[in-house]
Amino acid sequence: SDFITRITIKNLLKKIKVYFPNDVGKDWLCYCESLLEKSENQIALFDAIIVAIFHVGSDDYKIAFVSKYVPQEAKISYDKIDRKLLSIQEGICRFAQFSRPPVPLECILPYIKGDYVQYCLPMFGSYLNNLPMPQCIKFVSAILNTPVSIQKHALRLAFQCFSVEDLTNLIENVWKTTKNVSLRMTIYKALFEKIENVDQSY
Repeated sequence: SDFITRITIKNLLKKIKVYFPNDVGKDWLCYCESLLEKSENQIALFDAIIVAIFHVGSDDYKIAFVSKYVPQEAKISYDKIDRKLLSIQEGICRFAQFSRPPVPLECILPYIKGDYVQYCLPMFGSYLNNLPMPQCIKFVSAILNTPVSIQKHALRLAFQCFSVEDLTNLIENVWKTTKNVSLRMTIYKALFEKIENVDQSY
């Protein structure tokens, strides 16, 4: 099945990264680069290539790759943007979560904006579940000081990884500094769910 095939390929990529980073790994990355350069806009192919890059690439390679395609504008002009470029940017947003270690925060933050946020949502959940807690908290803290559309996601994540003290300070600070109804509703719902979950655990 497709699922078994994906698992098998993912395991192969991991073994290449561990055992053959300087020969097979580099050849694989060169092949991926050539496919990206020569191919027309083929979303499935680009997705597979980007997943491979995040599994096999060195830290420096992944940083250079991510930095090369940073969106210049938060809003996507669908009638003007190069569709191939957009497919690559979307792929980076969706699949950066597979990088181990994670792509440095300062390199991935430029993607978490405007119309690109929708493609970053899988990354948010993956980081919460897979990153060491200090790194997860650092990531959430970084996206708290953002426009409301992103800040709402950051607040929901904070309820899952912040300590009680830090969460209390965050709620008080946001409540005092903004009257945005959407943000306040996000806090209210997250707080209600947290209290409800605590009650159910007893």
